[in-house]
Amino acid sequence: MDPILIVLIVIFALGIIGFILSRKTASKAKKLRAKEYSVAVHMHGIPGAPQHSLANLFFTDEKIIIETNKNFFELNYSQVTAVEGVRKSDLLKKDKSVIARGVMGGLLLGPIGAIIGGMSGIGQKKIKGDFLIINYLSSGEAEPKVLIFDVKNILKANKLAKFVKSKLPISTGQTISL
Repeated sequence: MDPILIVLIVIFALGIIGFILSRKTASKAKKLRAKEYSVAVHMHGIPGAPQHSLANLFFTDEKIIIETNKNFFELNYSQVTAVEGVRKSDLLKKDKSVIARGVMGGLLLGPIGAIIGGMSGIGQKKIKGDFLIINYLSSGEAEPKVLIFDVKNILKANKLAKFVKSKLPISTGQTISL
């Protein structure tokens, strides 16, 4: 058989599989009454979920629902302390100290920046993607935890971050200008 024909058949089959999976995710989103949803790669933060595992993220009016490895995790917006969409190029700089990056990130972006800064010094420019990073408080804990998902598209990451920010409760220390 012609190698070009084999490549075309494989590409077509992968396209069909991708379409079927996206329809399944859309159907789950509808059942969960999610206003936004995305397929992502789990990079960090879900207990028991391996790094680089696929995750479905569903954003309802009340909470974030994360499905990975047939397990569901829920995060109420009242637990979220910060959320950002971040480009891979913002995370990775070559040959710098992990500690210095964490300090600089913390100064620039607060808790999210400290975590991003510290992560960016790990390894050799192998991490690629556009990330959705969520800081949250776990029940009964004062130290924020972090979830990091590679959504593969900065526009989608920013859209999801904007949606979550619109659902966050306004703290009493904030002022609103009208």
